[in-house]
Amino acid sequence: MHLPALRQRPEDIPLLAEHFLAQMQPQLQEPPPRLSPAGLQALQAHPWPGNVRELEHLLQRSAVLARGGEIRPEHLGFDPPPPALPNAPLQILPLAEHERRYLPQVLAHTKGVIHGPRGAARLLGIKPTTLRSRLLKLGLMQIRNPRQPRRSEP
Repeated sequence: MHLPALRQRPEDIPLLAEHFLAQMQPQLQEPPPRLSPAGLQALQAHPWPGNVRELEHLLQRSAVLARGGEIRPEHLGFDPPPPALPNAPLQILPLAEHERRYLPQVLAHTKGVIHGPRGAARLLGIKPTTLRSRLLKLGLMQIRNPRQPRRSEP
């Protein structure tokens, strides 16, 4: 039996959410929170990389945060949607140029950290060696001789 992924059937989300919230009443020992219209809209707009179980777990966390009130978009923990772009003509650029513009922004966000749990590579979902290789290829990083001391800025 083939069951399409949740992202392919957003019309099922209201009924599933209502079911999961009603199931939580015994654990919460209070009336389950309601899903606000904006919260429902956020759930239906989410791309759902996981499955129905992901929706259930998200609603459980959100119910704890909402504490018997109304589950609003801020309780869901989704990243805010990107700002709408003006109806400007699309500028097609080579992928390397997009990387050349984007990677410095990511590095600024991580304060230049490439490796580790808060590093740029982790945020980008790539290996640190791959990120360093791309930075070198794009001319955004230079190879430093480990035997030479770093020059201090005047």
